[in-house]
Amino acid sequence: MTEEFFRSETSLSIEKINNLTFTEINISEKNQTEIKELFKELKLKRTDDSYSPLDAKYRIVSTSNPDDQMYIFVGENRIVFPHKINAGYSINNNDELIEEIEKLLN
Repeated sequence: MTEEFFRSETSLSIEKINNLTFTEINISEKNQTEIKELFKELKLKRTDDSYSPLDAKYRIVSTSNPDDQMYIFVGENRIVFPHKINAGYSINNNDELIEEIEKLLN
């Protein structure tokens, strides 16, 4: 993620994925800020697995820089950055991160 992603004026576009259907989720600016804060301290480890974005549960995109996007795989506890050739990253320092994000989205 670029520094731009974490700026306070950057909005996030968040979509729930169900097969081929992407449904936008509207969340408050406060919850968007909390999601960005969760990602600031995130430590990831690359996995050898590949993931199809259509199998993800959520897509998060920076509205100011579309290259800043990620797909969230809830059951697998993985994040995929599509500009990194769909490589998966496991979350090292926060096993509850995905749950925390889901709470902010609901």
